[in-house]
Amino acid sequence: AIKALANMYHSDANRDNLLNSGALEEVPLALQKFSHCADVISTALISIATFSATDELRLQLCTHELVKSIVSNMFLLRQSSAVQEAGCWALANLVTSNTTPTLVECNVIPAVHSVLFREPLLENLQTMGCMLLYNIACSQVYRLDVVLAGAAKLAVNAIRRLVRNEKVVMAGVKLLTILSHESPPRQAATSQEYAEELQLGRLSVVQAAGVESLAAAMQVYDRDADVHNMALLAMHNLSDIAASHASLAVNSVMEVILQSSGVFRNQQSIVDKVLATMEAILISKQTVDVFITCGGLHIVMSLMDQYKQIVCIQTRSAVIMARVASSDANIKYWKSYDGSEGVPVSPLCSTSDDKSLCVAKAGGIWLIKSAMDAWRGNPPLQAAACQALTCLASSDIAADLMVKGDCISAITSAMLTCKEYELVQERGAAALIAVSNTSGFTAKFYRAHGDVAAIAAFKRFPKCEVIGYLVQHIHTF
Repeated sequence: AIKALANMYHSDANRDNLLNSGALEEVPLALQKFSHCADVISTALISIATFSATDELRLQLCTHELVKSIVSNMFLLRQSSAVQEAGCWALANLVTSNTTPTLVECNVIPAVHSVLFREPLLENLQTMGCMLLYNIACSQVYRLDVVLAGAAKLAVNAIRRLVRNEKVVMAGVKLLTILSHESPPRQAATSQEYAEELQLGRLSVVQAAGVESLAAAMQVYDRDADVHNMALLAMHNLSDIAASHASLAVNSVMEVILQSSGVFRNQQSIVDKVLATMEAILISKQTVDVFITCGGLHIVMSLMDQYKQIVCIQTRSAVIMARVASSDANIKYWKSYDGSEGVPVSPLCSTSDDKSLCVAKAGGIWLIKSAMDAWRGNPPLQAAACQALTCLASSDIAADLMVKGDCISAITSAMLTCKEYELVQERGAAALIAVSNTSGFTAKFYRAHGDVAAIAAFKRFPKCEVIGYLVQHIHTF
């Protein structure tokens, strides 16, 4: 009888009559009357999952009594894999923003954790269980409950043990992604509480070896754009915390990330996530060395050349070049305009020319100059490009290439065009100072109206020490 009702529900012509017949009340009663019979219970659970087709029906079905009955039957019939799978399916289909409180209050999260832990090799069960936890975690209010229940470890185990099942892997990857995702803070939380909860979710993924599992999924499904898109989103989210950098900087993981941008180089969303992740983690010499060893520099430059019309990719690429060029720790300092010592022109400007020369020889200067010319009125790109040129100028050879390549005019143009943006003015001044001792600089500086740009910048931002130093020393150029 229950099977017949479920089959009738699939027919549009019968659906209204079926719902008006009281089926929604009768089927849940079977969970109470036949709790000793696995066949009836699993069939009833499948029917509930089938009936939960709209938010209105989910809200009508999802009562405390029904949810408690499902959880109870899953426990009583824990030896029946059919009941466990059907129960997870039913509960996953019942989740909406309005029904989630009922599910959480009825202890669905620990019940599902127990089921997934007990049956690690049941593919459908792992898929449904991960999707159920994912659906609950989509609500920022209850995400911490999912995190504290050990959901990250469950997702990692599912991916590792059933990596050849695409549905399981996709469900596990989605769960890891939502646990690390930055969502709008819940109304009752302060900004500090929200930040702590977000940090806790991301740490749980990192500590459960989530980064390695995401990389393994990407490697197995190397042609599946959906898996890569979701896994890269999770990695990008995780890259915001320092604890993840050691895992992301491993050769095998970084190779997988960079290869993704090659395989899917025509998919902008994937390319942008790869560059965003690299931008976040390239903050140490060790990470930069791994990045270069894996061919990252040439990949980034190739993407920058391909996506000339996408400003966010141009900006991220310029920041990455700055990070690479400045990866050695020593910092250049100049006297400030008031004579005091120790004013850093750029926090990423290195005195070592090894990495700078590497970027310059690979064509980085030409790409940066082209981006600056193409996006003259975009302050974030101009600031990133000026920063990259400042870092590259730490190599005498690179500085000479910058002057010969007419980067001076690009820098002064950025300062004159983005007059109201202090970061552009400061980094532009830093770039000009960095190449000021290079042969041929003076003539090109005045020809590009560099003195006009410097004085105008100083009038707007007189407290900026780097700009002040540039103005003070114009007569020495």
